[in-house]
Amino acid sequence: MKVDLGSISGQECMKTIFHLDGLGIRFAGTRGEKKAARWVERQFKKLGLTGVHQQEFPCLSCDYTRCVLSALLDGRWWVVDSEPAAHSKPTPEAGVEAELVVVEKIPGNARECRSLMQGKILLLYNSELFQLENFKRVMGAAPAGILLVDDRFPNDWTVAIGFPRYWIDFISCPVVNVPYTDAWEMVRQGVAVVRLEVESYVKEAISQNVIGEIRGRGSAGEVIVVSAHHDSVLNNPGADDNCTGVAAVLELARVFSKMRPRRTLRFISYGAEEQLSEGAKFYAFNTKDVRQIQFVLNIDSIGAWMGRTGIYYAGPRALEKTVEKVNQEMEFPGHLIQELSPFSDHFPLNLCGVPAVWYYRTTYVAARHYHHSALETPDVVSEEVLEATVRQQAALLERIANEEPMPFPRRIPSHQMKTLRQMAKEWCGIEDLPS
Repeated sequence: MKVDLGSISGQECMKTIFHLDGLGIRFAGTRGEKKAARWVERQFKKLGLTGVHQQEFPCLSCDYTRCVLSALLDGRWWVVDSEPAAHSKPTPEAGVEAELVVVEKIPGNARECRSLMQGKILLLYNSELFQLENFKRVMGAAPAGILLVDDRFPNDWTVAIGFPRYWIDFISCPVVNVPYTDAWEMVRQGVAVVRLEVESYVKEAISQNVIGEIRGRGSAGEVIVVSAHHDSVLNNPGADDNCTGVAAVLELARVFSKMRPRRTLRFISYGAEEQLSEGAKFYAFNTKDVRQIQFVLNIDSIGAWMGRTGIYYAGPRALEKTVEKVNQEMEFPGHLIQELSPFSDHFPLNLCGVPAVWYYRTTYVAARHYHHSALETPDVVSEEVLEATVRQQAALLERIANEEPMPFPRRIPSHQMKTLRQMAKEWCGIEDLPS
């Protein structure tokens, strides 16, 4: 029995998006994230998936009650739009006032960093800070605070920036996100002194993965994972990132629940993805049957009205050929790219040797213009784009779940695995992978 591609509904996907968006912000370890996990669990059960359960794991949660950034300009204080980066340190109760230093290049040694930065408030591009050795040197220089600018596009709104769980332990000062255009004006106007008041907290919490299966009818217990994440950043509920991914997972589960594929389909909605896939890492490194997992189809932010749908793959050349063939058959304009990335939930299973494709749609070269901002509402999501994308995913999933033998081997080529190990060390602090 073949999957009914015509029954895949963008309208059903939009219902999921509106529901999750209505739950509000779902940052890791919060009540909102827990509500989303319970709702996904109920949907899995309604669809008749087997073994439905939640897998809990420890995480760090955070929030803030106050964030005020003021710049001294012509003898008057100008309040600049800002919000704390995830897991930012607070300021002292009275705030902190200090010289503003614009850092275009981070010095290459700790002594120079401390001389330039100690006790100062720094204005930094995130592309400069998001290198682990730079990050450690800056945090070790004891600045009074950091104003972080997303330099991927000239936005005039704040963009939520967070850090990998491994990096959070190095944070030594308040870090706030500021709009690109406001940062531009501070530099253009020659602002020399800024004041920062941040009331924030970080606490230990519990997040959760939601797991359910459609049991296969053969192929020696082989498993295909279909995944997305249900958590969001701190400043918006993530209509695209990643309500669209959860919507796609549920729609794929709905259409495949009407048939029994050769291989088991395991549907997973992960928590704490925005801390660099903490939920996916916990799952991959703790599941007992990881060697039976043959492939991962991961879905993260696929709904933009206008853009380019990237299908990023890690694995053998035969995987690329399989996806390209489906693209041609479905007349789907996906851009197939061999790229290794630690920035979504396929990565931990890649580290375990499992090939994957990651669907990720951009509106410009780096991401989406509304990425991690209050602009990310259901209005940015296209029902038609969703429907076409999920149909292509279903066609690919049907082929991989049913062909005997698999159309490609369960293998990550050695040169790719070398790069993955380097990424695991830098972004996750993982020196030795589980056997």
